[in-house]
Amino acid sequence: MGDFYSVLGCKKDASYEEIKKKYQELVLKCHPDKQNAHTNVDVVDVNEAWKTLRDPESRAKYNSSLLHSYCAAHRLLFAAVDISELRWCADKQLFSYDCKCGGSYTIYQDMLSSCEVIVNCDECSLCIEVKTPKS
Repeated sequence: MGDFYSVLGCKKDASYEEIKKKYQELVLKCHPDKQNAHTNVDVVDVNEAWKTLRDPESRAKYNSSLLHSYCAAHRLLFAAVDISELRWCADKQLFSYDCKCGGSYTIYQDMLSSCEVIVNCDECSLCIEVKTPKS
């Protein structure tokens, strides 16, 4: 199975509506009454992709995981940042860090449970590595 975006056949920057439309199209294709021998779509993969990408928080975590894998292979890091440098936003229950482009890095608290967290900017292609006490 590829990443969830390729499973649904949409781009990584697709809107919720685009993702939902692709999901619905694939569910119809996968339906046992309509499925033909030439369909190579797995309904379990489609449902797992939809379950993850429909929720903004789980989608952000998934995107962070994808980015982490990509950056680990390519190391396109802008900076390594200590957790103490992050700004806590209590009303949103997340950390943020300003990017030099004017965008920001958003880090959900439960993302920090792993030793190494790589987060992308919401405006540009830069990413940071957040150092946690476990690192």
